[in-house]
Amino acid sequence: MTNKKIWAATLFSTLLLTMTISSPVKAAELQTSTTVDRSQITLPLSEETEENLFSLESVSDIQMSELVDPDEVISVSDGDDTIQARKGTATKYGWSYGTTPYTFTQKWSTDTEVYSTYPYYNDGLLYPAATELLDAPSNSQYSSAVREGYVNDTWATEQSIVGAHVYYHKVSSNKALNSVTVLLDKNVAFQIYDAELNPVLDTTSDAYEDLLLFYRTAVKYDNYDKTVYTCKLTAGNYYIMFWDNKGNEGNHHYAMFTGNPLPIQQTYSAGGVFNGSVKWDGSSSSQTYQASGVTISVSNGTEDLFALYRVTFQDMGSSYFNTYIKSADMMYQSPNSYSYKTIANMANLNQKMIDYYPDEGSMMGTYNTKVKVNWMNGLSYVNASYSTNAMLYIDYLAPLGEVSVSF
Repeated sequence: MTNKKIWAATLFSTLLLTMTISSPVKAAELQTSTTVDRSQITLPLSEETEENLFSLESVSDIQMSELVDPDEVISVSDGDDTIQARKGTATKYGWSYGTTPYTFTQKWSTDTEVYSTYPYYNDGLLYPAATELLDAPSNSQYSSAVREGYVNDTWATEQSIVGAHVYYHKVSSNKALNSVTVLLDKNVAFQIYDAELNPVLDTTSDAYEDLLLFYRTAVKYDNYDKTVYTCKLTAGNYYIMFWDNKGNEGNHHYAMFTGNPLPIQQTYSAGGVFNGSVKWDGSSSSQTYQASGVTISVSNGTEDLFALYRVTFQDMGSSYFNTYIKSADMMYQSPNSYSYKTIANMANLNQKMIDYYPDEGSMMGTYNTKVKVNWMNGLSYVNASYSTNAMLYIDYLAPLGEVSVSF
């Protein structure tokens, strides 16, 4: 028998025992190990009870991670530029305008045998879609980066020797690409096991120390009430299992995204960033003046969590301000750039000016602003002037499970 078959048979017997054990059995009577071709894992049988291994009830006892609240840590000032020297500050996950935010509206699935779209690997235990989970999936290609399925499909009900979807997952670092996010129907249960088959999401388990972060929220997705769990794990080898949580309503669907947390788009606003005015000098066809700008800062060292995604200026000026101009060029310099970018040439006020491609980096720092006024032809009024007033809206990407987000 090949190592792969030995490993599958061993794991099957292990899980079968953990599902049927009704009373504690001495560890010496249960210890079984084998050499396998997946990181040479040794798999002892567990003496945990079915309740601990195959229920999410214990999850309610897990301490939720404290989230960073942007409303509390982000602040705006018009003072001296003390952050501008940090131009190009990289964010923790390297997100930018090219990263597609996850909104819980993207479809992760259709009612098909999902595993048929993946390389087929069938040892009777691991879900064929699994092979080995991506360590660093794309942050925008959710359709290819997500592993998903239905726990009432033919694999679970007819082919799987444990009646569940089991994935093998390897985490290489305690600090990077160690997140697991799952989206579950109410009638889907899941658990994460370490290499010794100890449940991670169980406060009484030896593997509980492998759980670095735990976050839970509820969303409405595809007309179903879903639960979202985000976990961060220490480096190691794991098994992730999904099975039918009978007695609850739902579509039996789950989806899983591993690597980085999901990027969630949020918006921060600040007023008066284009405040300023200029008086015609009596001869020039155009004049440029420096507006007020704004500095965004954070406390508690959380600046690298907020990735700049999009910048919007909403002009708040009154129409009489543009009596003497043909147009105005609105320019800004982001904290991640050494040059100004013209985002609008305005002939009319009260419009939005949007930069869909801001320079990559943190949203933190100073946003300098200036305005080039193009005076109307034949201007003769010596007291002609122009004033601006605009709101700044910064769209940023925040990691689900680390930052307080709203949907």
